Amino acid sequence: MIRPKVTIIVPVYNVEKYLTCCIGSILSQSFKDFELLLIDDGSSDLSGEICDDYVEKDARIRVFHKENGGVSSARNLGLDNAQGEWICFIDSDDWVEVDFLKELIQYDSFDLVVGGCEGVGCMIYSTKRNENLIIDFKQPNKAAQILNANNENTISAFYYSCGKLFRNSIISQYDLRFDIRMKMCEDTCFLIQYLIHVNEIILSNFHCIDIDFHPYQVNMHLIITVARPI
Repeated sequence: MIRPKVTIIVPVYNVEKYLTCCIGSILSQSFKDFELLLIDDGSSDLSGEICDDYVEKDARIRVFHKENGGVSSARNLGLDNAQGEWICFIDSDDWVEVDFLKELIQYDSFDLVVGGCEGVGCMIYSTKRNENLIIDFKQPNKAAQILNANNENTISAFYYSCGKLFRNSIISQYDLRFDIRMKMCEDTCFLIQYLIHVNEIILSNFHCIDIDFHPYQVNMHLIITVARPI
């Protein structure tokens, strides 16, 4: 079996309203060399059935059904089964631009590729950038470099796991996983563990993902913004 360039991991839980839009945006990618892992985390609505229907439509899709254990356990199951050189996380109520993978994979000489995102729904939120930003983690004051170069929204979005490309080799070598004990900010913890092992990363100016904010997500955004770890 030929190894895909990218593994996209989508944790799924009771999102029948949004799931078709999310999966459709992924399958419409102009860059085709990827596999899509849909992790049904014990959904009680039609989400699991929707996932199974898509398996019949596209050979790049694999579906895993598990008992409900939270988003971290779902992402970890995806990591356990990922075959791609790069890992990408997308939430099941978000959708991505058609050139999302095409734009980010061109920077595959870096250890982490960060795309821009924009929030819709109950809040206005954007991390659009005018130019790319390269950060050398071999140099001191790397945290200050990020802070000086970005506005508040970009900083908070930087610590989400979605809209980024992670090297699978780094994740596998250091056995990096999401902490299933954490109920929020698990993205931040995972990303910090990952950054310990990188050399250079790039923050792309490409707007790649649209986030559908619900009220509970706004609260989490505010917590991350106010209590960010750096």
